[in-house]
Amino acid sequence: MIKRILAGIAAAGITVTALALPAHASTRPVNWTQRTCNAFAAYESHPGKLALERVVADSFHVSGYGKPGLASDIGQLWADSAGGGRKYLPADNEYIRDDCGGAN
Repeated sequence: MIKRILAGIAAAGITVTALALPAHASTRPVNWTQRTCNAFAAYESHPGKLALERVVADSFHVSGYGKPGLASDIGQLWADSAGGGRKYLPADNEYIRDDCGGAN
């Protein structure tokens, strides 16, 4: 009987410890601005629909953080590329490069 009680206490302690620890101790928060800028750099080097969709998907996370203009400019790039406003794409790309610090 005592062995069962001790086993139950040990199991409860292990469960509480497991729930208190993060899922992965080295998990870092995502820098969505940097991730979006990296996706944009990849899009610029290999333009295509899927690459642009990746940039747009990442940009959805940016608006509440560091550079809200970045998400807006990417939305404009998406609208211009989807809506046939191709003559505006170079300007859109330049705005996004500026948002990303000119590093792209």
